[in-house]
Amino acid sequence: MTLQAIRSAAVKRKGRTQREILLEVLRIAARYEAWMTLREMEGKTQFPPASISAQLRHLRKKKYGGWTVERRRREYLKERVVWEYRLGV
Repeated sequence: MTLQAIRSAAVKRKGRTQREILLEVLRIAARYEAWMTLREMEGKTQFPPASISAQLRHLRKKKYGGWTVERRRREYLKERVVWEYRLGV
């Protein structure tokens, strides 16, 4: 199974917060040691990049689980800075 197989069925289930949905997507990606850009997360969750970015910050907070969210520059995009994220190991 590849990152492409992450189902958008996880998206917008009733009673789930953006943070919960984003965390589920990141956990699935982590199983495959995959990194995701904000745009890729937008495609899986249908949430705007600004909201995703805010939720990534919240996930790092202790009251929301204190998750380790790693960030790195996507290597093959040298003409502009594109960051990719994953849950820490």
